[in-house]
Amino acid sequence: MATISSSLFKQVVSFENPDKQADGSGGRREIFKGFLTTRGYLRKRGGFRALQENSRDVLVQEYDLFCYWRKELEDGLTKDTHIVYDNRQYQIIDYHRHNEQRQFYQFKLIAAE
Repeated sequence: MATISSSLFKQVVSFENPDKQADGSGGRREIFKGFLTTRGYLRKRGGFRALQENSRDVLVQEYDLFCYWRKELEDGLTKDTHIVYDNRQYQIIDYHRHNEQRQFYQFKLIAAE
């Protein structure tokens, strides 16, 4: 496993959670609002093709994101949290402390194209 250091943290990423609001017709709408912006290191892991319900092929890209551990991040993460980088949304699949250290988090992400 490669060594991760803060010198690689050149991308600025935002963490967003949905703010669910009633739409007036009995339904709800989600508006994503950022709760943390930080520097990180985003790298591509690979990808695969997935068949959607409408029989359309979608290329799914997998990424790793490394970022600093922050209390605001730990407190704000939910199953619905998205990460935004370069106007693109990424879904969190899994996350853990990198090498079991509290200094960095490692996120496994996907982005559909």
